[in-house]
Amino acid sequence: MHLAQGYSKCENLGFTGLQVCSDCESLAEYVKDEELLADCKQCCVKDTQSNIKYTSATLEVCPYRLNGLPHIQDFIGKHAAQYKGSLKVMRRVNAYPKIILSNDKGDRTSVRIDNWRVPTIHDFLADKLQQPVKTKRV
Repeated sequence: MHLAQGYSKCENLGFTGLQVCSDCESLAEYVKDEELLADCKQCCVKDTQSNIKYTSATLEVCPYRLNGLPHIQDFIGKHAAQYKGSLKVMRRVNAYPKIILSNDKGDRTSVRIDNWRVPTIHDFLADKLQQPVKTKRV
């Protein structure tokens, strides 16, 4: 994260520092506000571990928030089973939806997926897991 602005300033702007910088690029496709995009880029985390592969993933989500997250609910209900052995779904009260990746070397990372659609989750898991599962794209 670019700490030049400081965590509290990023938080006041509505950014938690949990978004990767590619999220800002996705935001730019929908929002044409240059100042907002600049703030996003100052508060994002560089995705420097793109070559690291992980052996397992945990999708953590609050069961009470699922009704407001139909895309994540759809992924859990219809697609998560395709990742049997690699993906565990963990329901934890008050948890923001995120994917936690880990491998045998002790590398561990997590990313929030609040607004991710089913194809984005599939693409992310296919890119990050050592043995991606053949999935049916929706």
